[in-house]
Amino acid sequence: MRAPQALCRRATSRTVYLPAEARYHEEKYRREYEWARRQVLSIVEDLQLPLIDLHLPISRHPDIPELYAHRGGHFSPAGNRLVAETMIEALRSSTSQ
Repeated sequence: MRAPQALCRRATSRTVYLPAEARYHEEKYRREYEWARRQVLSIVEDLQLPLIDLHLPISRHPDIPELYAHRGGHFSPAGNRLVAETMIEALRSSTSQ
């Protein structure tokens, strides 16, 4: 039982910024979504919390609608894959520092 306890002592939390799907489709709200994102990131930085920002990989994807099952909905399998890969990469890089 010592191994799980040791892992728990080393465990750290991460804040994950998961942007609203509409920010990529509703041009008229894009400024508001970006303002809200900056507010969240500022608070996270002030609190010195580790952050995984999913906006960047989502916004860089060549086919953003492919990442969602439907407008206003959950991620599609491709979206879930992108989120999982991004989070795994971030967690691996943070543990290697």
